[in-house]
Amino acid sequence: MPEYPVLFHGAARAGGAVTTLNPLWTVGEVAGQLRSSGARWLATVPALAGTAEAAAGDGQEIIVVGNEQIPGTLPYSTLLASGASPGPVVPGH
Repeated sequence: MPEYPVLFHGAARAGGAVTTLNPLWTVGEVAGQLRSSGARWLATVPALAGTAEAAAGDGQEIIVVGNEQIPGTLPYSTLLASGASPGPVVPGH
């Protein structure tokens, strides 16, 4: 996933904690990792979007890399094209 470094460093720069998931995990295992980490966003590839949707809890946003439109998810490409202003400056970074 070539978008991974951008997502990883962007989240870290914004003060977020980053955790990774094994693509072979079951929905229950993914859900457990999301709960344990306190995740608010989950970035995934289109092939694993179904697992992500099934594992995500209330308030967790699923970001799908690539240009594929998957209902209930946020396409990564829209984050780049949104024209949104940059996030807040994090002291010490």
